[in-house]
Amino acid sequence: MAEPRRLLKGRNGMRRCVAMSSDHEKNKEHPMTHRPFLFLASLGAGAMLAGAATAHSGQCGGSYEIQSGDTLYEVTQKCRIGLSRVMELNPAIDPRALSIGQSVRLKAEGHVHSQAGRDEDGGDDGRQAPDGDNLNPAPAPDARGSYRVESGDTAYGIARRLGISLMELLNANEDINPLALAAGEVLEVPTGDRSAGFSIEPHRGPAGADVAVRAHNLRPDDWVTVGVGPASSEWEALDQARTSSTGRLRTSVAVPDWADPGDVLTFVVDTDRGVTLKSGDFRVVRAEDENERDRMTLRGRVRDGVECPVLRTPDGDVWSLTGADANFTAGEYVEVKGRRAGMSFCQQGVGTLEVTAIDEIAPPRDDDGNRDAGLLDRAFVTGPWTAKGSDCSRPDFDVTRYPGGGLAVETSVDGRARTGDVALYDDASFVFDQGGGRFEIESRGEGELAVIPTERDNSRFGGLDLGADGVVFVKCPA
Repeated sequence: MAEPRRLLKGRNGMRRCVAMSSDHEKNKEHPMTHRPFLFLASLGAGAMLAGAATAHSGQCGGSYEIQSGDTLYEVTQKCRIGLSRVMELNPAIDPRALSIGQSVRLKAEGHVHSQAGRDEDGGDDGRQAPDGDNLNPAPAPDARGSYRVESGDTAYGIARRLGISLMELLNANEDINPLALAAGEVLEVPTGDRSAGFSIEPHRGPAGADVAVRAHNLRPDDWVTVGVGPASSEWEALDQARTSSTGRLRTSVAVPDWADPGDVLTFVVDTDRGVTLKSGDFRVVRAEDENERDRMTLRGRVRDGVECPVLRTPDGDVWSLTGADANFTAGEYVEVKGRRAGMSFCQQGVGTLEVTAIDEIAPPRDDDGNRDAGLLDRAFVTGPWTAKGSDCSRPDFDVTRYPGGGLAVETSVDGRARTGDVALYDDASFVFDQGGGRFEIESRGEGELAVIPTERDNSRFGGLDLGADGVVFVKCPA
């Protein structure tokens, strides 16, 4: 049965017919591969993929001159070129500070066709074969786990054909030289089977309020667009942001000024590969309603502070906690709700929260289906590990088996060689005696492990400074 369709009127007066889905009514955050509501991003998934294939010829030539009111996202849509490609060609550009008359490069220098249907950089030029099929159809990345290099291929061109980012391809093939690929060489292709996750915090607030946007399992080092719009209607771009080397996104945007109390909004994270993630409902309220601007919900680990208990968020912010409801066990990962205090004697962190509710919740974990809900097991953690992007010839720590069957971790803590015990499953951690401390360990994806300090903010582990959210390590070949 076909989905019912509804005619919507946009803010610019244009009318657009969009599919309405009953799933919209569920307050659930999930990825979608179609676009039920578009505004600045009105090309749709198919057009965006076509735009990526024609990025070099495009509709704007080799460059584009910024006009009054332009955003970088609008330029990518107008010129039919991916946002990630624009950022690669213009590494110094600041998408938040475009100036009228500024030139944006849309083609690589020295761009020529070395063979029919292929650009010098290995990308397709978008030309069609006589029967209408593309001369270089992109193979499905999930169809096989490998790709055989052909004569004239480049790493960037291969990544584009496979629909993955260059960093994703290089991370899967750390032993190759991307500048000297040999015909016949076999490359591993990421399967792309991880489900991206997306969340916002808070879920209600007035116009102008800040909304924290969090996503994971996106493509590493990729540019995405964050937008917002009325639920099941058009959305407009608010900001461009870049994901981390582990595919995580952490940024914040403001509720637009045009939002009125009572509106229900949906925030989106849009890639330039035809995939859009959408949030659950965000309800707009009056600024004066229940002092909404001072109400906050925070998540992080709690511990004893100098004068008051403190909570450290994944972003590294430290908040003091006060109130009769601020009961906790040090080291717990919690969700805290309350009001921001105007003045406090705690004098620690970026502010003080008067707690009205505190609940222990599960810490962030990946959704690796190969393990029980992402819990760490013996096989996963055993072996040498190095910081992501570092050399496996000198691992930062090594997990081995005790003769009696337990696991030991060998590394350095605050500059001193240490051997500690490994706890797994719900209490996964590295535990060192004689003042070495305890470090939480959490899975961050296949073959990736985060080590997180729980007792001190400035711990050094394996010679590395651990931030509030820890450091991600990758497993080295045995």
